[in-house]
Amino acid sequence: MDRKQVDKEDLSSIAKVMPRPSWPRLDSSEQEDENEGTKAIAVDTDSPLEKGNDGWTASLHPIESIKQAQEDDVGKAPDLPKPEKIEEDNDDDDSLETTDNESEVAEVGANRVHIRNRMSIRELETSEHAKHRYAFLRAFDEIKKLSHDHPTYGADSFWSIASINGQPFTSKRSKPPQCKHGKMWRGHSQHENVLFLPWYRAYLLRLEDALVRHAPVDNLKVALHYWDETSPESLANGLPRLLTDEFVEIDKNGNTIPNPLLGFTLPEAIPLNKATQKYTKAAQYTTCRYPFSGLMNPRDPTKYTANAEFQNHYLNLILRDPKEYLNQNIIHSLNDLKAPLVPIKDIYKECLDIEDYNKFSNISSAGCGNISLEHASISMLHTLGGNSEDNSVQRELIAGSHGDLGSKEMAAFDPLFFLHMSNVDRMFWIWQEKYHHTTSTIVTNKKGRVVSKPFKIKASGNGIKPNQGQGPSPSQQGEEILGMSTSLHPFKFGALKQPTVTNDLIDIKGELHYTYTRGSFDKKDPSR
Repeated sequence: MDRKQVDKEDLSSIAKVMPRPSWPRLDSSEQEDENEGTKAIAVDTDSPLEKGNDGWTASLHPIESIKQAQEDDVGKAPDLPKPEKIEEDNDDDDSLETTDNESEVAEVGANRVHIRNRMSIRELETSEHAKHRYAFLRAFDEIKKLSHDHPTYGADSFWSIASINGQPFTSKRSKPPQCKHGKMWRGHSQHENVLFLPWYRAYLLRLEDALVRHAPVDNLKVALHYWDETSPESLANGLPRLLTDEFVEIDKNGNTIPNPLLGFTLPEAIPLNKATQKYTKAAQYTTCRYPFSGLMNPRDPTKYTANAEFQNHYLNLILRDPKEYLNQNIIHSLNDLKAPLVPIKDIYKECLDIEDYNKFSNISSAGCGNISLEHASISMLHTLGGNSEDNSVQRELIAGSHGDLGSKEMAAFDPLFFLHMSNVDRMFWIWQEKYHHTTSTIVTNKKGRVVSKPFKIKASGNGIKPNQGQGPSPSQQGEEILGMSTSLHPFKFGALKQPTVTNDLIDIKGELHYTYTRGSFDKKDPSR
């Protein structure tokens, strides 16, 4: 499919007739999820969303010392992949050459473990990685079709995992909020504080675990891949086709399915008591991206708000493919934003020069007018959704769009969110490599020189208290000091179900057993 060139004059003329709504900024609520892990990270599932799932063990990353989960009154646990079965299949008609991007086997302690290689989506599109692509798409399709009410596998459904991030808010507050000015966050995800990056690292592992468990027979080819947002191809063309095509092939015979990476249709409603007023949703609502609006009438969530109805009706009248407007908006935001905004590619590049973890990691610690990795992440999500919270500055080319990726309440219900956050985690790892913070313990060479040590969260400055950012989530108090040992609720670590903390998540290859292929800003990439 040839990409169409979007005429900027067309975009300007559309923007002039599209009203820019003034959206109130409201806050949000909570839900809970739990999977017990075996020497890996898992997520707590005392929630009604996962009722009946406490009878099995599910690791966040099941390749580390996986054991057969126990049976109880719920029934037999799902069969988890065995680490010793790492050989490729030998189908002569569909074999692949071994490349740098193939999965590795690495020695970790006394055990041989499987290392998952997270590739860029454009790598995944190539013919040499067809098997990886088929397995990834089929696994994603499976978890999206999986019922969250399933007595054994419900916690692995895409609905259940997406719900951890924000809406629907169902968990009760476990601590006094201690919040200032009534500001609270009713979801589990961490924003505007020092836990932003480690919390999302744990969250990505949780989804990757589900993909592996529900993959076809070649599950060792499955990983949670990333969209390299600052690759030359992305800077010039926007999204890869795998993230925009309506149908995708899932085997060498050319069989196709609706693209599981395009969006998600909610299996049940998100009513007002589990949502912010702005983001109430009816059952069977399907997520949308820029330039569309997904805002529904809170009094009747089966109907769009007046502004959203006008926005979507107008876009359906034009002859251009809306995907082209999305790609043009991405290209514009990556390359051409003018002051006071900063092009996203520059934010990604410049944040890597910040050695202080606190300031590098999040917008509160960075301070007003400065950049951080969270700044880059939020800017891209607003580009994909089209709804900047700061209505004094228009980021998008077409005003009035309000897609789900632009709100933390709903963003995780679009699969693209996880591919974006995987790239954010990749940038986090590049920062760790640059400043030699890749191990959870101090490592020295033969001469006693320190070659790697854990990064540290400083207990001073902004971004170290929930009140300094989004407000406390239900497991937090507003004035508590966030640090390396703060629980990343609702995730659990190990067979003893200890709360996951940042210290558990430092070494992605040696302890979490995944790695990234070379991409933009990687020092091993000769093009950067």
